[in-house]
Amino acid sequence: MAIADELGSPSMLADGISQALVTTAMGLVVAVPALALYHYFRNRTTQFALSLDEEVSELIRRWFLGKGTTDVRKTR
Repeated sequence: MAIADELGSPSMLADGISQALVTTAMGLVVAVPALALYHYFRNRTTQFALSLDEEVSELIRRWFLGKGTTDVRKTR
């Protein structure tokens, strides 16, 4: 900018600002949906992990407490 004029050319500055704004907007267009999808899939995998934990716990309970028993109080 110093080459253009002593104080710089406002049009050159405006072009640079315009390009920076477009680049920022395009970055946000990509980043916001990607962040939303990240949170969706993270929550979904957490739900699958909790479901799997419950199923495994139930299976272990059945193996060690007897046939179809899901409550310790029922076996006494």
